[in-house]
Amino acid sequence: MLGLTTVFATSSFTNAGSEISSTNITQTGSKPGTLISAPLDGIWSGYFSNSIGTAYYFYQLTFYSDGSLMVEQASSVGYGSWTLVGDQLSATYIITDVDPQYAKAEGEGDSYSLNGRVAGNNISGSLSGSNNANFVFSVTQQ
Repeated sequence: MLGLTTVFATSSFTNAGSEISSTNITQTGSKPGTLISAPLDGIWSGYFSNSIGTAYYFYQLTFYSDGSLMVEQASSVGYGSWTLVGDQLSATYIITDVDPQYAKAEGEGDSYSLNGRVAGNNISGSLSGSNNANFVFSVTQQ
């Protein structure tokens, strides 16, 4: 489990030698059972697509305040963790469940890295898979 690192500053101050201002929000998970107010908590839905935008697939991210993440992409489900620094989101997850009608080739066991930018109630960015697949995505807070 990730250690708690959450900063929601309303003014500038120094913490361990680093100046932290109201525009610097960092969250990297929490201790088990710890509830925190996270800016991403909840469901974000949209699509992912190949990098040239010729095919679009359902994509849903569910963020939890403990730093964990559930991902639904097309007919697959995966789990992982996320980190938000300022407006920059990064996450990693592994596809653990694929609809039985699809073969292993649909991605079960593949790992993904997500990098995106949070802008209001929208997150957009890129996905890279362990299977050398690269995608773009966009989701909106529900």
